[in-house]
Amino acid sequence: SWDSAFIAIGLRHLSVRRAQRELETLTLAQWGDGRIPHIVFNPAVPLGAYFPSPDFWRSSRAGAALGAPRHIETSGIVQPPVHALATWLVHRFDPALSRRRGFLERLRPRLAAWHDYLTIPRDLGGGGLTAVVHPWEAGMDNSPAWDAPLSRVEPAPAGSYRRADL
Repeated sequence: SWDSAFIAIGLRHLSVRRAQRELETLTLAQWGDGRIPHIVFNPAVPLGAYFPSPDFWRSSRAGAALGAPRHIETSGIVQPPVHALATWLVHRFDPALSRRRGFLERLRPRLAAWHDYLTIPRDLGGGGLTAVVHPWEAGMDNSPAWDAPLSRVEPAPAGSYRRADL
């Protein structure tokens, strides 16, 4: 999802309306608990083209109790919250268009719910910090900082998986 936010920041130089749609479309996949998932799957892409696929996450079923969208498949984890910044930068690039389209008025409650999600249920220790529950959530997927914690995870036996991108 932060890819979409950064894409919108760049797109505003070419088409503010397209940048707004990028962010608006992303928030259509927002869960009822406020989270904006890190992946929103394109139903036109074959299931085996990407791993973990929608069949792996099964968000519409597994996340139903948390308000996962029923007709949009997503991951269940999040990424750093750059969406409000992207929304503001897109708005500031053409405030008149933004006001005419009600861009901020539509996104503000969704972004508020997103930040509430990060600051309330994800504050697991009560210390005012958002908990990262998966290495992909921190924006440092391949960082050596994860080497020690992940060394305690027993890997699947060789041959029990196939890379979708090879």
